Amino acid sequence: MGGDAQIANLIFERRCNRLFFFEDPHVARQHESDIQLLERAVTAVTNDVVCIASPRVARHWAEMTEQRAKLRPC
Repeated sequence: MGGDAQIANLIFERRCNRLFFFEDPHVARQHESDIQLLERAVTAVTNDVVCIASPRVARHWAEMTEQRAKLRPC
C-alpha cells in the first residue's frame, strides 16, 4: 500500500483527523488512484476530518492552533 492509501486507511479508522495535502497543479498526478482514494476518504468522513490543500490556509490554521495552545492553562 502506498502512502496515500495508508493515510486514507487511517482516516477511515478515525486515527487521522487533520490532513495537509499540497500538490502542484502543473504536474500530472503519478498515483492518481491512491490520491482519489485519499480524497474519497476525506469526503466520506467529512464531519471528523479536515483536509487543507492551500499552504496559506495551512499556515493560518497552524498559527491559530499555536495561539490556542498558548491560551490553555497548564
